[in-house]
Amino acid sequence: MTGGEAEPGATPRRWDAVSGIADQEIWDLRRDLRGQLVTEVRRRLYASWRRRGAGTAELGWIDGVLDPDVLTIGFARRVPSYKRLTLMLRDRDRLRELLLHPTHPIQIVVAGKAHPADDGGKRLVQELVRFADDPRVRHRIVFLPDYGMGMAQKLYPGCDVWLNNPLRPLEACGTSGMKAALNGCLNLSVRDGWWDEWFDPDFGWEIPTADGSAVDEDRRDELESNALYALIEDRVAPHFYDRGAAGLPDRWIAMVRSTLVNLGPKVLAGRMVREYVERLYAPRRAGPPGPGARRRTGPRRLEGQGPRGLAGGLGRPRGVGVRHRRVRLGGAGGPPWRCGPGSRSAGSTRTTWRSRRSRAGSTPATPSRTPRCSR
Repeated sequence: MTGGEAEPGATPRRWDAVSGIADQEIWDLRRDLRGQLVTEVRRRLYASWRRRGAGTAELGWIDGVLDPDVLTIGFARRVPSYKRLTLMLRDRDRLRELLLHPTHPIQIVVAGKAHPADDGGKRLVQELVRFADDPRVRHRIVFLPDYGMGMAQKLYPGCDVWLNNPLRPLEACGTSGMKAALNGCLNLSVRDGWWDEWFDPDFGWEIPTADGSAVDEDRRDELESNALYALIEDRVAPHFYDRGAAGLPDRWIAMVRSTLVNLGPKVLAGRMVREYVERLYAPRRAGPPGPGARRRTGPRRLEGQGPRGLAGGLGRPRGVGVRHRRVRLGGAGGPPWRCGPGSRSAGSTRTTWRSRRSRAGSTPATPSRTPRCSR
């Protein structure tokens, strides 16, 4: 679904139209998208096991992996240690109980990649794969390798809940949760990154954190994993499975609708770019009046702006400025330019990064970077 433009702070017209869609239609669509994800997961899981050396005769169990009528939780991202991929495994018996609950079961789809040089991340993936291979739970939790855009096209729309449990406050933004929200998926997350700025009970649930200085890392993981289990068991699953007079999960559908109508317009890249232009770049570019006035184009920090800048945006660290020194391009009408290390060119772009604080001698200047461009 795409949203139309609107004045800042208003709900774009096409997002607001979600309010007029019947509950039954929303629920039927959610079930259909969940079913598409189930089909995709089975296909990918079969291919993954075949690559691991399994024969076709021993893979019949894959036809029963996941259920289109079961609450589906997604977790897909890079796997550095601070993302805590395996926090859900802290109490494995309790996780099994949630996966195999007789009336309110859950199922979890995990996808991700560790950096080739990140041995710690690789170990986390291996730990999760070993748990997911357990015949008792392998129909309820899966790990999908080779996470990419093709997989994401089914994963985001097909999940009901998006899980994010980073080590607060190390999350820079958390854009996967934004993409989930755009697909009517509710968030279950530690209040860090964008979720700290835009959390609302109508959009999902916050995982309580124990980030005090007196709590060591092991104790913190224990406290926060217990909070995660309790949230799923006592609040998330009941919302999904409780039915109203029409046989629909009324509270759940209301949260999906609120997420699309009220959060959807905020997490668009267009909104981010528009705010940067209107609130930062355009006012700065105007500069002081007069024919000989110097025009300054760099962004500035605004009063009341959060520590990470505008929500969902990417910015330079405080105190770091950019000066665009020189751009040289070849003749018009040629093929597009490519930029990167070692490119040969008839022209180049040079951008100088430097720290304003270096003038006072407190911070050394960052070396200039000169990417070269070629056709």
